[in-house]
Amino acid sequence: MVERGHVFRELLQHALTVTVALVGQRQDEELRTLTVASLAQNEEVKRISAWAAILFAPHPDWHHPRHELPTPCPSCTGRWGTRWRCS
Repeated sequence: MVERGHVFRELLQHALTVTVALVGQRQDEELRTLTVASLAQNEEVKRISAWAAILFAPHPDWHHPRHELPTPCPSCTGRWGTRWRCS
């Protein structure tokens, strides 16, 4: 009877070991999937940031210290007209 308990305990220990190994393997697969998704998202953020830098980067002439703003055009300062010179 004591030997049966020992065999049952050993069988239970092996079953738990297999279960723990399978859970670990499943977690590794999930982590791998999340890593791949994270890397793909990182590449998308890099692309978007690069385009934003290109589109919103100031032109070198905009910050020139001697750059003068154009004078308003008197005929175009209406409600929907542009404020700057028409030429």
